[in-house]
Amino acid sequence: METLCLHSPTVSGKSLKMLRQLKQIRLKAGLTQAQLAEMLMLSNQTRISEYETGARNPSKRVLLLYDLVARGKLKKHSSRQKAK
Repeated sequence: METLCLHSPTVSGKSLKMLRQLKQIRLKAGLTQAQLAEMLMLSNQTRISEYETGARNPSKRVLLLYDLVARGKLKKHSSRQKAK
């Protein structure tokens, strides 16, 4: 996995592609920024927004969790599900 610099004033083509992919993963999974932040154990939805706009670099851990969401391995927990 290559390191991307997202903090620069102009976002490179590869960085822009990754930002779009992060948002598309979230949208395809049917998640709001708040729901995804909760799933990824982040403090709030602001982090997700920062990742999607390039204001902050996602950590390797966060990128791996995004990958799990993309592959359907990490799904939204429904509060209606009963604990066993």
